[in-house]
Amino acid sequence: MTRPDAHRFAAEIYHRFEALYHERYPNTGPVTEEYLATLMISLPEIDLDIDTMNVVLRPESRVAPWSHYATTLRALTENADTVTWFNDTHSKLAELLPTWSPPPRDIAAITDDGEFMATIRRLRETPRPIPVAELSRKMRDRDGKNYWQRTQLGENLKKKTLPDKPDHVRNLVETLCEHAGRPAADADHLYQTWRRLRGHGRKPQPRSYEQPEVVTAGIPAVDPPPDPEITLPVAPIVPRWPLSRTLLILGVVAIAVIIVIFAVM
Repeated sequence: MTRPDAHRFAAEIYHRFEALYHERYPNTGPVTEEYLATLMISLPEIDLDIDTMNVVLRPESRVAPWSHYATTLRALTENADTVTWFNDTHSKLAELLPTWSPPPRDIAAITDDGEFMATIRRLRETPRPIPVAELSRKMRDRDGKNYWQRTQLGENLKKKTLPDKPDHVRNLVETLCEHAGRPAADADHLYQTWRRLRGHGRKPQPRSYEQPEVVTAGIPAVDPPPDPEITLPVAPIVPRWPLSRTLLILGVVAIAVIIVIFAVM
């Protein structure tokens, strides 16, 4: 097995945990990767800190002890096959990655951006000051896609916090820890601390989930059919007097009147 296998196993572990969380808590809706660890440690059954949970969910450079996985799984599932899959995958990762350990005292004491940048500067000065140009070159040798040029790196090191470029920051802390003779695990702790300070581990605001509106097809209004047992009253039909007969009678009367008038004369 190789390093790409470790990345594949780490991705599979994350997606399995994500699916288990949504299966156990289906009404939470979609959550971002940055918030999943925070949601997990908020469960009363899990007694882990945010940095440990991040390593449990994403064992990319360090693998947490199996006891942390067992604790997390007890809060999410009782399926024996699922637990067996995690156990087997964890064993494979343990052959590829170093075991995760708690951060050392100086890194654990970092609570804000100022303390983080002070730690970065101390690493740069230990055991000897490393020039910005040399530090930039070492970053480029380590990762040619995610490094800062000399001028930009010098400006970033003077700022109150590093820019929000995770791959660049990881490259920087790994390069500085190597320069200072610190173990690779310390670089991972520094990176996780930076993520937390940047808000990636901040607890999300509760979301409101609306009940989907049920849309029903409109039913046209139809008058009820008449009751066949009810006989409606019928108006009597009055025959009309034909118009021709009326004119004939009026004509006869007019002739009679004329005859009477001539007779009198």
